[in-house]
Amino acid sequence: MDSVEVRVRNAQEIALVAKHLPMGAIAFFEVAPEQAGELLPIVRATGGRAKLRTGGVVPEAFPSVEQIAEFIARCAELGVPFKATAGLHHPLRCVRSLTYEPESREGMMHGFLNLFTAAAIAWSAARAGSALPRTALAACLADGERANWHFGEDALTWSGEAAPMRIDLELLRLMRSEFALSFGSCSFEEPLCDLHEFDLL
Repeated sequence: MDSVEVRVRNAQEIALVAKHLPMGAIAFFEVAPEQAGELLPIVRATGGRAKLRTGGVVPEAFPSVEQIAEFIARCAELGVPFKATAGLHHPLRCVRSLTYEPESREGMMHGFLNLFTAAAIAWSAARAGSALPRTALAACLADGERANWHFGEDALTWSGEAAPMRIDLELLRLMRSEFALSFGSCSFEEPLCDLHEFDLL
């Protein structure tokens, strides 16, 4: 299925893209995290999907964990599938060089395992009709400790909170196909190397 990705700043731009979208194509609307509350309901009304930019080549390009948590929570509440891109080179939140240039500035980078775990927590709560634990989502996104992730034969458990959160594998499979669809990284090697280092591959 064809898809289109476009950065939007207001409702008018969303409507314009939706109006001219080719038949059968899906639009991913890149929404600034601070505009999630305003624009995600409009994205939903058009049948579109959301896109979140989680980083860049300067520290200022990285949204806070609270902003990402709120974005994920709003997507879960509205039933809007999303993808994430930029800066997600590593499984867990960590300080790394922001570019591959010599003497590159370092900054705190978000992790794709953090992101998908937080999405699973939000999505499972929304499916159950429960209040979304926004504080736990932010804590999960901020957690850089590999020991807090436990992968069993039938579930993933994140134990960064006082009460561990368990997500069974079938729910994770559905969540990945229906809600948190994909992530982007400009590196093929770094995600794989880190997953091997963490004994996850």
